Amino acid sequence: SDDDDRMQGAAVFASSRDVAPVEHRGGAFAHQDFDTDKDQDARALLRRKFELQEAGATNDETGLYQGQAGYKSYVKLNEAQIGANKYTGTKGPIRAPSFVRNTCRFDYQPDVCKDYKDTGFCGYGDSCKFMHDRGDYKTGWQLEAEYQRQKERDKEREMLGKLGEPDSDDEREANKFRVGAGAEELPFACHLCRGPFKDPMMTTCGHYYCASCASSHFREKNTRCPICEKQTYGMLNAAPKLRAK
Repeated sequence: SDDDDRMQGAAVFASSRDVAPVEHRGGAFAHQDFDTDKDQDARALLRRKFELQEAGATNDETGLYQGQAGYKSYVKLNEAQIGANKYTGTKGPIRAPSFVRNTCRFDYQPDVCKDYKDTGFCGYGDSCKFMHDRGDYKTGWQLEAEYQRQKERDKEREMLGKLGEPDSDDEREANKFRVGAGAEELPFACHLCRGPFKDPMMTTCGHYYCASCASSHFREKNTRCPICEKQTYGMLNAAPKLRAK
């Protein structure tokens, strides 16, 4: 019959039932080995050296070359020292974990409505999918520059023995009117003699004096700046912008 013909042409295979079903786990248990094989890394060589030392089978004792780990070591090792080498410093690079997957995302799209940020108006209104924010945020390089300035200021205060102390009112007031290197407005008179500048010089804190006035002040009183009371150690710099003026 037709059924018998179909049975004769079919091949039947019995399942061994020893294969686990395939399950999708998203690669959560996948691992990759980029480092040296575990039987050839620095810790394996150190353990082999320890075993040869314990068995008395080093190169010197047997006369046979046992590899680099076979050289006799006069420093006694134990299992605890081998296990603690990853904390005390393994001889060689430490093996990186093979099951950690690091991901990094750079947000180059802040999702802020540009129209609303620039003009305060957006045609989409409340249905706009971007955030309506007109605030200004500092970029990375601005934060880094402020951090470097703060470090320099802390270092200067530590050198002067004032770390941890708040700025005085006079110091804050003097810093408010401090003449910086890039300022366009320059003083028109010396703070000490109250007259026009004669051979103007600039202190390390950014204030201008006559060379003779500053030298007399440093010699007769102290080496602090007369305006902001910061320590200058008697150092004066040239003031080319003020001289050109």
